[in-house]
Amino acid sequence: MGETRSARASSDIVLCGGAINSPQILMLSGIGPADHLAPLGIGIVADLPGVGQHLQDHLQVVPRFQIDRPVTVYGMSAEQAEAALRPSLEQGSGPFHTNFCEAGAFLRCGDDAVWPDVQIHCESHYSPHYFDGSPADRHGFGLCMNVSRPRSRGQIRLHSANPLDRPLIDPRYLSEPDDLALTVRGIQACLRIGNT
Repeated sequence: MGETRSARASSDIVLCGGAINSPQILMLSGIGPADHLAPLGIGIVADLPGVGQHLQDHLQVVPRFQIDRPVTVYGMSAEQAEAALRPSLEQGSGPFHTNFCEAGAFLRCGDDAVWPDVQIHCESHYSPHYFDGSPADRHGFGLCMNVSRPRSRGQIRLHSANPLDRPLIDPRYLSEPDDLALTVRGIQACLRIGNT
C-alpha cells in the first residue's frame, strides 16, 4: 500500500477482473465514456462509451416451501451438528455432505420457446436468502429460478476516482417486458413443482 509500481507489456494485455471489476479498472485507467470520466477528474486515454455498458445479470427469485418432515439441517443442536459433520468429512455422507443445490431443471416457459428459457436450482433447505442474514426458521426447500437469457441490460459506473470505492451497479433487472413475463411464468412453474 502506498507504493507506486509500473508494469509494461510488449504485446496485448488481457484484463480479467470479471463483469464488475473489468470495466471499473478500465474506467479508472481513463478508458471509457469521456462524459462520465472527465467530471470525476480522470484523464481520458480512450473515449469508449461502451465500457461499463451492456451488463447482463440473472435475477434470482426464490419461492420457498415449508415441509412438515424434519429432513433438513434446521433445528440441529450443536451436538447433532458436530456428529453430522464427522461422516461428511470422513465418509462423504450425511446431511452436511452437500452443495445445498440438490437438483436442477431447465424449462421452456415462453409461448414460442424452442430452447429452455428458465433455469431452476433446488436448495435442500428453506433458504438463507433473508435480508437480515438470519438463518432459516423451519424445515423446507427453495427453488432458485432465473431467466436463462435475459434481454435486460444494465451498466457499471464509477462512484469516484478512488479505486477503493465500490462501483455503481445498475442491473436494470426486468427493464425488458419479456423478462418480466418470463419471470412470472417461471415463478408459476416453481409453484406448481413445489406444491406437489
